[in-house]
Amino acid sequence: MTVVDTKSWLRNYCKTYQKKASLDNYRIQCETLCFPIESYIRDMSAEELHFALLQYGLFHPTEDTQDICDSVHALDQFGIWNALNMEYRHLQKEWRGPSVPVFIFPITLSNQPSCQKPTEKNGVSLEEGIFLFVSPFILKQEVFAVLAHEYNHSCRLFHTQNHRHDMSLLDVILLEGMAEYAVGKRYGSKWNAGWIHMYSDNELQALWTDHYIDHLGIKREEEQLEYMFGGGTRNIPEHAGYAIGFSIITSFLNQHSFSWTELFSLDSKYIVEHSAFSL
Repeated sequence: MTVVDTKSWLRNYCKTYQKKASLDNYRIQCETLCFPIESYIRDMSAEELHFALLQYGLFHPTEDTQDICDSVHALDQFGIWNALNMEYRHLQKEWRGPSVPVFIFPITLSNQPSCQKPTEKNGVSLEEGIFLFVSPFILKQEVFAVLAHEYNHSCRLFHTQNHRHDMSLLDVILLEGMAEYAVGKRYGSKWNAGWIHMYSDNELQALWTDHYIDHLGIKREEEQLEYMFGGGTRNIPEHAGYAIGFSIITSFLNQHSFSWTELFSLDSKYIVEHSAFSL
């Protein structure tokens, strides 16, 4: 399995829209982009996939179709499919990871604040595939970083024989921290997410003690998201869960030497107990 040739699906989307512009935009997008994914992602229907991908960053069906077609052409000229395919193969060999399909689509520009720089990348890893949403104005290293982050998730789950729905909050915290640590090690800290610098070590330790240590067994995804992203009724600071995960992994690997395949297989509690944090 490798990077899927979604550019042919996207070209079909453009052609179909031009021929059948009177049809429902959602239907055209679902039929041309999500029906083909059903052969890769077996536990979701095309309609379920369509809904989910729109939440994660897929361009919206009501966005200007010519802009989307221009983005597809620009990404192809940029060589993004070939470049990501080569990088994916390097990561798979280095991390001894699973074979999972990677899907690339233009990122949505709708509902983005006009006063801020548009979001140019996002990614999500499902158990049977990785989805990357990118702008044609993005740098290749940025796309590589998103791919590495998401594929690192796949490797952690593969080596622990775990499933996303079985993961505790602690597992998720380390999953995200491990992935972002991998980005920095492979491409340099320039390409890390900004949240790794949001809090001092003392602040992270205090957050861990005050908000996290008694709730690490939570398995409800809605609750986990609140602890990861912040906000909600618990008044957790922005991206605190991500920042804590990165700090745990960094402090652990500053004290211990493990290969990636060894690290992927380690129990979450073992990692924390041998880091600068405690349980």
